Amino acid sequence: MRPQRLTARRAALLVGLTLLITTACNPTPGEGYFEAERFSYGQCDAQILPWEPGFFTLEKFEGTARIRLQDTGRPTDAQVDGIFIRIDREYIKENLQQDILLGLPDASGTVRARALMGFYKTCPSSEAVPEMIGTIRFTSFDEDGQISAFIEAPTVVDARTGDILGVNMRGEFDFLVQFGRPYTNFTGPGNQ
Repeated sequence: MRPQRLTARRAALLVGLTLLITTACNPTPGEGYFEAERFSYGQCDAQILPWEPGFFTLEKFEGTARIRLQDTGRPTDAQVDGIFIRIDREYIKENLQQDILLGLPDASGTVRARALMGFYKTCPSSEAVPEMIGTIRFTSFDEDGQISAFIEAPTVVDARTGDILGVNMRGEFDFLVQFGRPYTNFTGPGNQ
């Protein structure tokens, strides 16, 4: 009888360890997809879009927040491909399910949301700073839970010069907020 009990214990331990490892090695829970009718970014145009982020995070500041959609969870923006969205947190909460101007001032003259892109890993030689001009609609914005949004950007401009870099960019993202250092891929292998 004793060998069977040890085998049952080992089996239970093995199942428990497998579940723990499987949970701990899953990538950050989220998904996203971005595409454009036309997009020009250095000499890397064809390598950039369509693009799917693999790392998602929310960094909260006083009154604002930055959503980072990145290829990996590296600590600095200059080492990743990503979309970085700066938002007015309270305004977003008050206007769920509404189109919010992206990169443009609202009727009060305030810019409530900006979305800058950087593909520094794929195209490190480009000096452009693409900014989406259009709308963003949050369908969910729970700072301790799920964040989901859609972006429609008829124009993408270089934030430094105003030159048009792209047209008809659209995308969406959905992720579960996790706690920890904001550049750490808390549950997965994204930090390489």
